[in-house]
Parts: sequence; C-alpha cells; structure tokens
Amino acid sequence: MSFLDRFRPRRVEVENVEPNRVFNVGVDDIYNDIWDKRSQDWIDLSPPKIKPTIKNRRKASQFPSVYGILNNLIMKAISSYVIDGENQEAVDHILDVEAIWNLRNLMYECLWKCFVDGEVFYECSENTEIDGHIGLRLLAFDGEKSLIKKIYDDDSQLIGYKQLVVKKSALKKWKGTQFWETYQEEDVITVDFEVDEISNPQLISIDGVGQSLVKNIIDIAYEIESLTRMMPLIVHKSANILVATLGNSDRKETKMDKDARDNIANQISDFHKKGVVVVPYGVELDNVGNPVLPKIEEYIKALKAMLYEGLVTPESLYSSESSNRSTAQVQLTDPQTGHVLFIEFTQEFLKDWVERTLIDPELEKHGFKKGDAYITFQTTQADLDTNYLEKADEIGDSNDKLENKDGSTAITTDPTPYKTEKGKQE
Repeated sequence: MSFLDRFRPRRVEVENVEPNRVFNVGVDDIYNDIWDKRSQDWIDLSPPKIKPTIKNRRKASQFPSVYGILNNLIMKAISSYVIDGENQEAVDHILDVEAIWNLRNLMYECLWKCFVDGEVFYECSENTEIDGHIGLRLLAFDGEKSLIKKIYDDDSQLIGYKQLVVKKSALKKWKGTQFWETYQEEDVITVDFEVDEISNPQLISIDGVGQSLVKNIIDIAYEIESLTRMMPLIVHKSANILVATLGNSDRKETKMDKDARDNIANQISDFHKKGVVVVPYGVELDNVGNPVLPKIEEYIKALKAMLYEGLVTPESLYSSESSNRSTAQVQLTDPQTGHVLFIEFTQEFLKDWVERTLIDPELEKHGFKKGDAYITFQTTQADLDTNYLEKADEIGDSNDKLENKDGSTAITTDPTPYKTEKGKQE
C-alpha cells in the first residue's frame, strides 16, 4: 500500500444478503479477489514450459521413469484377468476368439493410449470383422495430421464422427518386387462414421473429453531429463582446468606455442578420456572456482516425488528411501489407498469396455446370450505386487512353496502362470 492509498476512500461492503438472491456461481463468491488490480492469473505468471500436445505427451511417455510407471500400472491391471461364465460352451467360444483379438495386447494398447493421449478410437463395424468374428480397427489419431471430430446435434447428443487422415493405398503386387520398390500412394481424405461404428474408450472423462495422466507431468519429466543431461557436463566442468601457469621459482618458461595449447585443450575438453594430461616441467595447471559438485540428485529426487504423485503411484514402489517396509506394504496392498483403488478402477473400466464392445456382441452373433461369458480380474487375491513383502523369507528358501492362483503373477514354478480361464473343458 502506497502513502496516498491511506487517504483514498475505499468501498467496503458488508456480506449481509437474503438467501433468495440470484447467485452468480464462481463469480460472486470471489468478487473482491478477481477485481483486485494486484491479482493476476496463474497461467499468465507461470505458463507451461512444454505444450501439452499429444506429440509431447507421447514424448514424455517414453521418458524412462514415466515409461516404467505406466507399464507397472498397466501390467498390474491386465495380468490377472480370466474369462469366466455360467455357460461353459460360451466361455470356450470366447477363449477361442480371444487369440484372434489378441485380447491381452488389446487391453494394454487401450490403457496406454488412455493414459497418454486421453482417449482412443476404434472402428467396430462389418468392415472390421475377422472370419465372421467381431473385430476392432485402431484409427489413426495424433491431434496434428490425423484428426477426429465428434459431431453433436442441437440436444447435445453425439450423432457421428469425422476423421481426417492420410490414407495410403494397399500394395497390389509386392512379391517379386525390389525392397525399395514398395511405394504406396497416399492421399488426404475425410471419413465419416456413425456412432455405433466407433468405440471411443475414455478411462477418465470430464466434460466429454478424455483426460490424460501424462498431460499433467510433462513439465516435470522435461525438467528431470534436462537435469539428467546436465550431470556429465557439470561433473566435467567442475574438474576442468582453466588456468595454466608457466614457470616456477627455479625456471622461467616461454609462451606455449599454438600446437601445445590446442593439444592440452583437446584433451581437457573430451570427458570421455581418462583425464590425464602431460605438460612440460615448469607448467602448472590449476582449477578455477569451487570444485564441489552441486547436488543435482536432490533436485531430481524432489521432482520424481511429484512425478509419482501425478501418476498415482507410491514412491515406495521404486525406492525404499521414503518409507519403511510396513508403509510400503500398506501403500501397495491396502484397498483403501489410491494406488490400489486406481488399479481396480482401471480393471472395471476394461471389463465394461471389453464386454460391451467385444464379448457380448460376439456371443449374440453366434447364438449365445449376453452375459453367458464375461471377463473378471483376480484383484482380491493377495498377490498384487506384494508377495516379495509378505513371503520374502519363503521366496528365498524355495520358490515352489508359493501356490499359484488363476491369473496370479506371483513367483511360481507353474509353467502356465498367466491363465485366462478358470478351467476350459475339452
């Protein structure tokens, strides 16, 4: 407050109104704050460093820490699924078609794109059927060259999709041609789809838009990668020689010629070499500044903690520094923690999508009833990434003491640990 502000009149309103007034939601409750000239928008003060485009999300997903966390979430979600049902004949049929669908990889692909892109688009029509079975075809979508629009009517009901894509012609004759002769013509086209011809799974949807987990941690992943790239240079610069003293108390040296200077400079600047430099007697090489290295690993550790939080994964899963064994066990096994609940939420999403898009239509197409076969996950089994905590001693003594449960990923000597059925009848 300036000196003159003390004498200027200020308007003060007492909050005393009738409860039946018209209330402007999101404005009246913060009226004084938003009209204060000293207040600013956070996005103006701190805009994102990296644009959260789909291209950049996919780049961030390949950063080692992000890649490992995403794979951990997906593997936990899909590894314990089984095909079950009351009608064994229907179950056997779905198990046979499962190989055509490549169901495990399909669920992996769906989750990966939901985590990274926010949503994914599959064509599911007569054109995608495989040998009379229901099939899906992944549509190209990157937000830049391959685009998809959702079309709504006046009642806000979805009525169709439009896809702008670069379509390449199929090769008519490819056998006998040279490797470099496999040229495909391409053209930019627009394709229209009806609502029932597209499956658009969204793990988390807000205002009809799929939400990406990776979108919110792009800047953090970029900062970690930048610091990691700086580490070799910082270590090298801290040990680099910047001053050469010619002569000492016993002798006086003349100037070093250009070739000698260049030779020393080349050896010092290449940190891949052993760092041994030989100079003539009377030439002394010294460091300049403080040789103590900055603790970059502390900054990286703090950023990684936010990375784990943004990707709904406890830090104790990858590091034991921030917690003890008991805390780690609670974070990784307690069904009331966000990590376990998120995995169960993901499994419910997969169950609903796979049954609605693939299993139920396939059953009805081949004379079965909807619900005769379904997918379920063995999440309630006490093996969700925690056998190393609960039975660490027994694992060290004998691996084959652990009982294998259907769909379990526990350490076991069972030759088929990834069962996808509860007992297929021959």
